[in-house]
Amino acid sequence: MVDSSVWSTSNREYSVEYPISLLLPPVSHLPAHEDRQRLVLPAHHLMTCMQRGNNSLAGKSPELLDFHEDLGSLEAASKLQLKALAEEQQAVVKGLEKVEQELTASESDGPVSEVFRKTLKEFLDASGADVRSLSALYVEVGRSADALSLYFGEDPAKYPFEQVASTLLTFVGLFRKAHEENLKQIEAERKKALKEAEKEASQDRTPVKSKDGGADRSPRSPFK
Repeated sequence: MVDSSVWSTSNREYSVEYPISLLLPPVSHLPAHEDRQRLVLPAHHLMTCMQRGNNSLAGKSPELLDFHEDLGSLEAASKLQLKALAEEQQAVVKGLEKVEQELTASESDGPVSEVFRKTLKEFLDASGADVRSLSALYVEVGRSADALSLYFGEDPAKYPFEQVASTLLTFVGLFRKAHEENLKQIEAERKKALKEAEKEASQDRTPVKSKDGGADRSPRSPFK
């Protein structure tokens, strides 16, 4: 998770200029003329834009083309459901509270529950510290998750961590696909140019027939 201290008010200069929701515009697989009134981008146009942006980045800052390698945990992060984690954390807290209530209730049982109370108290001493650490960790995770949305210019209540991670994962996938397509296109153009060069060289070596019908063995002049 992101350290929330990085995103404090005093460090707002580190936030991005545009909201992450603008990173991937709405796309449609309908024909372009059917989408003009809906202000959405046809899917193939999005990939074209991504390829152009990829080419621009390759020309200006090629070292950034592998930025996705620094996001190795992005896919795993996109699968996190903070609401489910919160429910599990609350269930653990409530479970410990019930154990504490059971210990309190057993105090009136007398000597017959002495071993039970001792065992339960040892459990509570150890587990209580763990649960408090878990609660503190979850609070920190929540702050970091909200800070990530704020960093990307979004309201955590409207654009939560899960959506930020999902958008980033989709963008990275499209970016890598665009890069692969660009590499394929470059390779295809290289092979085409090589083939044309070989064809021209072959034509230059082809004997030219003389006026009497015989083969003229003299090399073809490049000025003809």
